[in-house]
Amino acid sequence: MRIVCPSCETEYDVPAALLGTTARPVRCARCTAEWIPDGFAAPAPVRPIPPEIIAPVAPPLATAPLLTEAARLPTTSRSVRGSPLWPALAWLATVAIIVAAGASFYAWRAGIAHAWPPSQWIYDHLGVPTTSE
Repeated sequence: MRIVCPSCETEYDVPAALLGTTARPVRCARCTAEWIPDGFAAPAPVRPIPPEIIAPVAPPLATAPLLTEAARLPTTSRSVRGSPLWPALAWLATVAIIVAAGASFYAWRAGIAHAWPPSQWIYDHLGVPTTSE
């Protein structure tokens, strides 16, 4: 079935099975206008119920507090990982690794310079002898 948006005149080929047998509004993907396609009758307006028929409703005994999106999230207990000790330990471990790498670079300088000759240039510029003289 071919339907046409009344606002922007964009045409769509929609299978009749998707539209169904009752009148439903469709939305244009281009201009987001909503309309009921031709060939369907507009739904009958709903008549309001006269006030004399409606029985008075008692107010609720207790009103529940409104929940925000954040209140609906699951709560987690603060674990050891959430304590301020972890970042300090991470920094300490990082510094220890860097110091250990520097100490290894110095302690095994002769073997490193022999295995990787370009490192000789680094040792020369740092003023570190590579031979144990």
